[in-house]
Amino acid sequence: MPAIIYAVYALLTLMLAVRFINYIQLSGYKLAFNKRDITQYIALILVAVSGVIILVLFDLSSSQLVINIGMIVSLIPAFILIAFDMFKPKKTPLKITARVVRLYFTLTLFVVAEGLLYYHLSVITSLQITSFLWIGYAMLPLLIRLALIVNSPLELAIKNFYFKRASKILAARPDIIRIAITGSYGKTSVKDITAVMLSSKFNVVSSPHSYNTPMGFAKTVNKITPETEIFIMEMGARRRGDISKLSKAVAPDITMITGIAPCHLETFGDIENIILAKSEVLEGLKTDGMAIYNGSNLYVKNMFETCPVDHKLLVRPDSGYAIVTDYDTSPSGSEFMLHIGESNTPVTTKLIGEHNVQNILMATTVASKLGVELDDIAESIYNLESTPHRLEVSRANGITIIDDSYNANPVSVDASLRTLSLFDERRVVIVQGMVELGEATFRENYELGVKLSSVADIVVVVGPLADTIRKGLLDAGYNPTKIIEFTTLKLATSHFGEILKANDVMLIINDLPDNY
Repeated sequence: MPAIIYAVYALLTLMLAVRFINYIQLSGYKLAFNKRDITQYIALILVAVSGVIILVLFDLSSSQLVINIGMIVSLIPAFILIAFDMFKPKKTPLKITARVVRLYFTLTLFVVAEGLLYYHLSVITSLQITSFLWIGYAMLPLLIRLALIVNSPLELAIKNFYFKRASKILAARPDIIRIAITGSYGKTSVKDITAVMLSSKFNVVSSPHSYNTPMGFAKTVNKITPETEIFIMEMGARRRGDISKLSKAVAPDITMITGIAPCHLETFGDIENIILAKSEVLEGLKTDGMAIYNGSNLYVKNMFETCPVDHKLLVRPDSGYAIVTDYDTSPSGSEFMLHIGESNTPVTTKLIGEHNVQNILMATTVASKLGVELDDIAESIYNLESTPHRLEVSRANGITIIDDSYNANPVSVDASLRTLSLFDERRVVIVQGMVELGEATFRENYELGVKLSSVADIVVVVGPLADTIRKGLLDAGYNPTKIIEFTTLKLATSHFGEILKANDVMLIINDLPDNY
């Protein structure tokens, strides 16, 4: 009987681990605990305590049958928690990757070893093995992290293998023109626009979605074919050295810095470290390569001034290699006259907002420098589609939806609010706030509330940062009856029918994953 009970316990333990591993995966396999971890851990402790109480109550009986029944009944709380987790809606469920499989394998070995230890303790103490099992539940989050630590050398070796292999594949193709794009914001949009423009003349491979890590680099290199002429790689960073590694592997002919903002301050510490990290993109730039900077961002403009590269360009709508005049934007898109040298052409795009004009100009500069004709550039601009979840405009049930849910930082939030201000209809904002800002989290989310007060007619605040945003709204004199608060986005969504009216414009700012 104890062997059967332990087998069931081991299975339950591995099932209880799913949610914890899900949170770890969402945080990039960090060892640190987050708020959701702690909430789940409290639930796990309650399961353990409930099991112990049930065991004690049944152990008062002198009947072995009753005691055996107690051992079975004591597992019910774990079943309940697992069932709750299974049926609870998940915004970002666990992805069964090779790394997760390896983590589970190591965790299983630990659980088996744990069982042997408990069996030994039961023999030398004459207590039932179930008397020790509850310790395992309490230790589960630590056991998972121990498995992460044990697996870390193997994971590092696997990453290095694929990264080095991809580096060799790309190095063997000196004929390919390489473009590296980095920045705190805008890099995916600029990458996508650049890829569209260059595809009118070249065979282009670009990193898909927001793949901007060494493993993303390896996956992107795998898309290279004998026909590939241009390779575009987006480069992200959470700490110093991340972009340096990527840039040296890509050895770009052209680098682009799209913008600097206070992002990932929990790992960078301050804006100066962010600037230094993004500057690492130059470390792999070829000696005759070109560096292109977003002149509309003050930090990037200052980076341009100190850039040691001979061939460098500062891109602004009003000055530089490519400029715009007669600019006009509306809820349906933007129109302007595009000038490159002595040539010019009228341009129309479905993309709205001044920030998108800047993105288009950076891509235009690269495309033109690589020989794409102005008419082809204009046609590409006309055909551009919004990058998903980055100020992506759509309509549904008479509501205009501005989806800026991918990520949020102080600069991107300003751009989304300027975009919202273009609309005359009633403006409803769904906001979860900005994360990974370190000590600036309260200040920036408070300021977000202040900014919302002058733009939004209704503000729906969601999640753990709701109180901070609400405070900014109220301190700015916003009508408290116009603030609606929900604990989760799913709950807010279920009330859209009551909140929204026909012809409303709804802006969604950020969509935090489950680990926040």
